[in-house]
Amino acid sequence: MLAAPINPSDINMIQGTWRTEAVFSEEELITVPSDIPLQSAATLGVNPCTAYRMLMDFERLRPGDSVIQNASNSGVGQAVIQIAAALGLRTINVLRDRPGGTMVTYGGMAKQPVIASVSQLIFKDLKLRGFWLSQWKKDHSPDQFKELILTLCDLIRRGQLTAPACSEVPLQDYPCALEASTQPFVSSKQILTM
Repeated sequence: MLAAPINPSDINMIQGTWRTEAVFSEEELITVPSDIPLQSAATLGVNPCTAYRMLMDFERLRPGDSVIQNASNSGVGQAVIQIAAALGLRTINVLRDRPGGTMVTYGGMAKQPVIASVSQLIFKDLKLRGFWLSQWKKDHSPDQFKELILTLCDLIRRGQLTAPACSEVPLQDYPCALEASTQPFVSSKQILTM
């Protein structure tokens, strides 16, 4: 491993624990092709995967369809914009709106309930769904996850998916990276480099 990102969801999962070592079987690991840029490779496993699965798994989208998203400046939001464009989809990026259709919630960093009006549910057929990449990985085979990673690598090679803004931090300076990753409105992904 050359680099690894710190995602806000990682902070939630490891609060109170930290792993210094792990043992994996070869089948559990995926070799990212060497022609993929370091920052893209380091950030590939969470945000782009989440964006791709949300675009593919909840509604049958066809080229020319529109996707409306909230939080489009996040890592997932930026990946949605890029992957949607590669799929021939249009994106409409809004702040705090609740249109009809299917609303997929993938993160709960604010730890606030999702609020939807009854009239939207009844008259606009709003559907509320949740997505968690960790659960998707549990429900699918390692080969399916590898296929997902390689699909995203193809988008990177074609210039259709790029890494978000990143700050590379040497592994020994991980406390600084952890602190920066918990700050509100920090748009740079913290990448620990080996």
